[in-house]
Amino acid sequence: MAQVVDDIFVSTRDSSREIFVKKYLPSEPHQVHLVFLHDLFDYHGIYQQFAKTLSEVGIAVSMLDMRGFGRSGGGRGVIDKHDEIIDDIEEYLKSLDDSAILAGHGFGGLLAIRLHHRQSLPPEKALKGLILSNPLLRFNNALPKTNGIVYDRLKHPFDLITLPWKLKISDRSVSEKARLKLSEDPLIREQLVLRTYRQVEKLIKLEQNASYLIDVPTLTLLSGSDTISSINFARLFTKALDSENSRLIEYERARRDLLSDNENELVLKDVLQWLKERY
Repeated sequence: MAQVVDDIFVSTRDSSREIFVKKYLPSEPHQVHLVFLHDLFDYHGIYQQFAKTLSEVGIAVSMLDMRGFGRSGGGRGVIDKHDEIIDDIEEYLKSLDDSAILAGHGFGGLLAIRLHHRQSLPPEKALKGLILSNPLLRFNNALPKTNGIVYDRLKHPFDLITLPWKLKISDRSVSEKARLKLSEDPLIREQLVLRTYRQVEKLIKLEQNASYLIDVPTLTLLSGSDTISSINFARLFTKALDSENSRLIEYERARRDLLSDNENELVLKDVLQWLKERY
């Protein structure tokens, strides 16, 4: 049985930047450590079944709550600077005893791509691979045209308003069990803050055409629908990767939350099979 540990990681750059980390550590020595990054609308809590399943086959898993999300501090759902979040994750990766596989859903997938491209980790801590679930490489929705001028003019600190479009629970999963669990979770978000949207857009522009820079084994998982991320663009991005290192699996009947849906055993099976083949 895996040991489950709640931990706080403190940034060496700023001691006030404390990151909550949930760890699933196998009872036997592990060869693979997977670090998981959540999306803009959630936190580590909805991926615990995913982490538990991996740990039961000997894979160590660390799930980080970004500042402003879940059990980490900061303004709720607010990203002031995307580089600060990336710095936090990079520091955590450097603190590990070995190199890791970096996995992420939605925005977490975008962060994973950025961290690999920055090449700021020491050689002995270089990423072993990437698992990208519906990576956010283009928003499906732009700022509303009718109110676009208003949004464009809003500056700090008035950019903390929420955007009008929402991620409905019904758009996240086909599983009634998963939907009920999401509806009862107070740490789940359904809207984005304007400041956060702008920071994410900046990061998307840096990474959406940089697939040629990915040179590690990469597994990309895409659902049949996603009201936030463009599946078509993520597919094009993935098909531009080196075919020897890349694998794309699509689930046409699934909705957005591939890795957090407890009923979707096929996705977990595919992830485990890929990890077994590669590591």
